[in-house]
Amino acid sequence: MYPIHIRSIRILVSEKFHIHQENFLYDNLNQLTNYAGKSAMYYLNGNIDSRSDVGTFQYNVSGKPYAVSGITSPTNAIPLSSQSVTYNSFKRPASLSEDIYAAAFTAVVHEYSYDAWGRLRNPTNQTAYTPGNEPVLFLGRGYTGHEHLTQFGLINMNARLYDPAVGRFLAQYWYRYGIRP
Repeated sequence: MYPIHIRSIRILVSEKFHIHQENFLYDNLNQLTNYAGKSAMYYLNGNIDSRSDVGTFQYNVSGKPYAVSGITSPTNAIPLSSQSVTYNSFKRPASLSEDIYAAAFTAVVHEYSYDAWGRLRNPTNQTAYTPGNEPVLFLGRGYTGHEHLTQFGLINMNARLYDPAVGRFLAQYWYRYGIRP
């Protein structure tokens, strides 16, 4: 373990019918150490050693120092079931099974391609789609995971709207020019 320098954050949560306060403590590495009357401890490499509401973590996977191999739990926070994960050659999960449930992550469901400016293009021949002929995006999200407003040909980048056809935002970045809105 290492010496801890505590940083405290207090959050007042207001819901429709309830108001309650939650306190969070963080160490000098910004790791959560206390939350809702519970505690967490960490190894020097950042792995969680233990959480009072879950148990003690084990890391015994060869070549994967951050992979959890087991948890000794004095609580019922983790269901008693057997879970198995297989990995592909890119060290990404390929399949997951737990008791009677199984999932495989091998098929490509959607494939998208974008030019350097964010215009949606055909992934096979790399030609940009003409306006109105773009495929429907999964969950309406595309370039950098942002919301596409296809009816306007714009991408909502959350703070500003971006036009991939001209490669420009619709408004300037105020901080760069020292201008506040």
